[in-house]
Amino acid sequence: MKTKAQQLIVGVRHRLMLAAFSGQLSSVKELCHYGADRLLVDNYGATAFHWTMDSGHCPLVTWFLEHGADVSATDFNGWTPLLRLCEFASQCSRWLKFRSKIQSLFLVR
Repeated sequence: MKTKAQQLIVGVRHRLMLAAFSGQLSSVKELCHYGADRLLVDNYGATAFHWTMDSGHCPLVTWFLEHGADVSATDFNGWTPLLRLCEFASQCSRWLKFRSKIQSLFLVR
């Protein structure tokens, strides 16, 4: 049985992942402001940054990169956030549109 603290962490983690996947930048900022850990992983080893890349929300991708997202983190299948971004053609087209800004942030790491 999980303690209340463990249940709270799981709840925050799921809210952060959902907000990241949905592209809700203001919600992600608020959750992180109140202590949500951007580096927590879900049951598949994915971070909130992985989920952001899955949906291709470029402003949120940029925010995560500016706030220290681990671009080399792999999920349990060995996928990095960039690989997950390019899993779908529509996300790749978004990547190309914002390529210069996002690419420069990747290269800074």
